[in-house]
Amino acid sequence: MADSQGVKKVLTTKDGKQVLVLHAVLRDARRTEVAQVHQELKNRPATGRTKIPGGKRIACDTGKYTVQWSVTRTGYGTLTGSLPWDSSCEQWRTAFTPKNQGAS
Repeated sequence: MADSQGVKKVLTTKDGKQVLVLHAVLRDARRTEVAQVHQELKNRPATGRTKIPGGKRIACDTGKYTVQWSVTRTGYGTLTGSLPWDSSCEQWRTAFTPKNQGAS
């Protein structure tokens, strides 16, 4: 999200400190809400990074999810988007197999 041109143009202008509102919803394959994060960051410059704890840990192999997010900067606008996420652990199980290590 931070590398998006839209985020850079709308949200990272360094003119003072405004309120940033960050919102994300994690939905499972049935579109059911699994977790939600909402946080207002006040009196901070519109650059930099922050971690927002979601309060819920998703285990491997629990399925496919969608993260719907929005970032609002007061006086500038709101950016929204969604990201697909597959919680499969298959890539970790097969990462160290002989087939993937170049062994014959």
